[in-house]
Amino acid sequence: MQIVYISNRPDVLRQTHAHVRGLMPFIDEVLVFCPADKVGAFEAIGTDIHAVGEEELIGGPAARVAPDHQRRNYMMRAALPFSARVADEFIMSDDDYRPLRPIEAAYFASAGKHQPFFFYTLERWADVVLPHRRTSYDEGNLNTLDLLRREGLGTLLFSAHMPQIVDKRIFGESVRHFAEAATRYASITEWETYFNFGLARHAERFHPPAPFATLGWPDGPHWPWFVPPARFDFENFSPASYTAGGVFAGLSPDYEPGRVAEITEEKSRRYRAMMEAGLARKELRQARRKALRKALPELFRRAGGGALVRMRRRQAWHASREGVPSAPTGPINIAGLYRFGTGLGNAAQVLASTVERSLPGSVRQADISHFFWERRPGRAADVREGAGTLVVCANPPQGARYLRALPANLRRGKRIVGYWWWEYPTFPESWHEHLFWFDEIWVSSRFLYAAWRPLLDKPVRWVPLDLRGDAVPPAAAVGGPATKLLSIFNLGSTLSRKNPAAAVALLDRLVAAGHRDTTLTLKVGGIGQYPQRYLNLLKLDIRRERVNVVIGDLGEAAIADLLASHDVYVSLHRAEGLGMLPARAMWLRKAALATRWSGNLDYMDEDSGVLVDAIPIMMRDENGNMREMLPAAEPDVADAAARLSPFLDDRSKMQALGARAHARIETIGEAAVRFNRENLTAAPPAFPETWP
Repeated sequence: MQIVYISNRPDVLRQTHAHVRGLMPFIDEVLVFCPADKVGAFEAIGTDIHAVGEEELIGGPAARVAPDHQRRNYMMRAALPFSARVADEFIMSDDDYRPLRPIEAAYFASAGKHQPFFFYTLERWADVVLPHRRTSYDEGNLNTLDLLRREGLGTLLFSAHMPQIVDKRIFGESVRHFAEAATRYASITEWETYFNFGLARHAERFHPPAPFATLGWPDGPHWPWFVPPARFDFENFSPASYTAGGVFAGLSPDYEPGRVAEITEEKSRRYRAMMEAGLARKELRQARRKALRKALPELFRRAGGGALVRMRRRQAWHASREGVPSAPTGPINIAGLYRFGTGLGNAAQVLASTVERSLPGSVRQADISHFFWERRPGRAADVREGAGTLVVCANPPQGARYLRALPANLRRGKRIVGYWWWEYPTFPESWHEHLFWFDEIWVSSRFLYAAWRPLLDKPVRWVPLDLRGDAVPPAAAVGGPATKLLSIFNLGSTLSRKNPAAAVALLDRLVAAGHRDTTLTLKVGGIGQYPQRYLNLLKLDIRRERVNVVIGDLGEAAIADLLASHDVYVSLHRAEGLGMLPARAMWLRKAALATRWSGNLDYMDEDSGVLVDAIPIMMRDENGNMREMLPAAEPDVADAAARLSPFLDDRSKMQALGARAHARIETIGEAAVRFNRENLTAAPPAFPETWP
């Protein structure tokens, strides 16, 4: 296999090459792009090294073509897929990335898939960067975060300072895709654009990203580990670490074949001890600052100031409620996280579409994504002055925070509505304190309506959703013998509730029953907020040939493409508020398989979906909204396989099921628009005795 470097340091590469030659024997070709005057020095390192002047790659000396370090890195690496010298599959590395132990080719590629390694997310990196000490690398990362968000792609950081395997064709596709952005931004990063693009567009070519295994990144406790390496397989070499006072002082940076294991163990011990001690000191300082911030409001409260603030806040709130209508009126401002690739963001969009179809011309959409992304309360004012209704499509703690930041003149005269989702037949304890901010609650699930109406002292209005897409989809074509299963979830919705383990178990049963061409795609979002949950997901044996993992909070168009390219949507949930994604799949004439319990029964019946038997269980909410155990259901995976198998045996049956599913969503959508037209502005809220 070929390894490709871009370097101007022959002395550093000489040492690195000795490590690679000794510990990565599958590398049989070394290609180095370097300044023209150093070609000879690089080729003198070994007969297996082929050095090429960088002018051939980018048309001139790198420093003159792009003075900025990160822009230069991107330009040079972005040229690699268009060089005839670069192999179709190659290891991309820096001259200071050194193996610490024997590495086999299967480390990077197995079962026809490449293994990417990540170390952070771009969102979290934006939090640890010091504004007054930003490097060229930091600026490139922040630009890439903005770019990938706009593209609806994942935002993992793959510049893990270790070698990574690259598919030349996909890399070229990525470079062409981001060509305009590469000129628009001062700099973007090559590792992040390639891998996040590839994982979204070519999931079948990648294993799910694994945590990095790099010693020396960072070279000190400058920022906390996002996912601590379980072990160290590579070193990001820094000469300073081997000087007097450095963490590796007294150790040789040279490759010593007989002492590899001994030296690696000692390096790992010293480095981990340094990192853990340094990070512990930082955490202690942070804990002290946090305790101080907590103590000051408590002192203020004891002095009577807290009660005064709360009293004045309530007085101001009540003053803004004067003249508020007793039922929703137009215009209906629907404030949502439209740019978030989450269930809440999607729900806001579907609600806005439903209300507009029911009451044409009544809806004003207000995107409040930036308020939560940028932490800038001053940008909360996304609604206009005047009467009407303000529907806040964010859970109560976040919704209340938004309302507190919204100027009083924009709230005045409006009926404030909370549009919320929950998956269990209870009301979360942690939400009660925020009810104060809302005049009325909207829900779009009969399951939730039945649970909340007797529990809350606020009006609860049922607003059924029109789950039809904007366009009528064509009939789903009957494919060949291969069947593609799809399950989409955000880690914020918790692994225990979404239950991807059951989808993996279903795949195993189907394959064992003879459906050997069946594959499963898992679309996973929320890694940046829930890294430990992602590590727990990796323990479900999803690193295999038949399982594809798509990473990132994808945009609506990408989700639609994903649904359209699969045959069966799988939702073996333990609890669900409604389940919009199975409904979207049904609208696209796809088969939907789901647990026979909770919100999905609003639109799915025996004739239009594959409903799976389940037994009642009690479970805990991983997000901590409730302390008590909650009612849920455990789907029977054997029953799921038995019910789905006949459709896999006879694809005409699957096509007929898809047609019935589409018709069901059509019926529900028409009924929702009709009901909302007649009842959305009624007082008190209405609920139908019968429903299709």
